[in-house]
Amino acid sequence: MLLLEPYSKYQGIIPVFLSLDQEYTDYHKFIQIQADNL
Repeated sequence: MLLLEPYSKYQGIIPVFLSLDQEYTDYHKFIQIQADNL
């Protein structure tokens, strides 16, 4: 169980990081589009 403990913690964290990364990527694309429109 000691090995599973950290893994389950990370499993809860990883999707959060992935969604944050996705949001940042979308935001960056949005900024690029805005810059192109100027």
